[in-house]
Amino acid sequence: MQEKPIIAVLITVHNRKETTIEALNRLSLQKRRGEHFKLLVVITDDASTDGTADAIKKNFPETVVVAGNGQLYWGGGTRRAFREAAKHSPDFYLMLNDDTHLSLDAISRALDVYAQKSEASDMKLIVVGATREPGANEISYGGLERCSTIHPFHYRKVKLQADPQPCDTFNGNFVLIHQSVVDAIGFLDEKFTHRFGDIDYGLVAAKAGINIYVLPETVGECLKNDRRQDWDSADLSFFSRLKKFFDVKGLPINESYYFCRKHGGKLWLVWWIMPIVRGLFFPTRPAQKRKKNTPA
Repeated sequence: MQEKPIIAVLITVHNRKETTIEALNRLSLQKRRGEHFKLLVVITDDASTDGTADAIKKNFPETVVVAGNGQLYWGGGTRRAFREAAKHSPDFYLMLNDDTHLSLDAISRALDVYAQKSEASDMKLIVVGATREPGANEISYGGLERCSTIHPFHYRKVKLQADPQPCDTFNGNFVLIHQSVVDAIGFLDEKFTHRFGDIDYGLVAAKAGINIYVLPETVGECLKNDRRQDWDSADLSFFSRLKKFFDVKGLPINESYYFCRKHGGKLWLVWWIMPIVRGLFFPTRPAQKRKKNTPA
């Protein structure tokens, strides 16, 4: 790894200006402390109407802002930021959600783990940072490991230990990806608009023999999404749940079909049908605390 690697930070934003600016404030503190790395921040503003893009340009003029059409969502916005960042030939890409508020040493610790683990991986390595619920020690997002020998899509969050832990895939809130990984497997699959893209990328990487490690400590705070509005929530009516299977931010059946065919093995059709049946006729997910400022 070169003396000062360039890390391209990829962020997608939409209509939550205050949250985005706070995240960039935290990121700017990383830059001041990061004597051994350089950050290139590339943001896709997916047609925000609350002045997010202007606020970014005013407060962080060095940030590269690319415009979306309002239909990119997380997957499309992150891919657009990636294509822009790739023009600058960075050493790493960091997928970061704008509602993830980083600890001051988050990026430095991720680079340390990369340096520690990459020798045995021929540089091809992904480092994941787990986030915690604000004001609590509960992990909200991070590395995921399979918890069923039968069902390929039953995951649990990886418990943090004193040493970096391997995982099967991840949530895309904080994910450090070396350029050699992109050279080997590309970037996020174009078929996924909002959901599945991060999980899919981790599974593709694992199948290619690329190791994925979770940092020993959390990298910052991020509030979990409001599950009361999800596709299998008993808080929603039958017709509201039905709409979720045609909603980009729900569980769109065309994208879940593709995901299950890609990763579900011989029983992929079963794994595709099961959540549809459960969501429509057997909603069981308990209500959870509502998340403010819904992401792009």
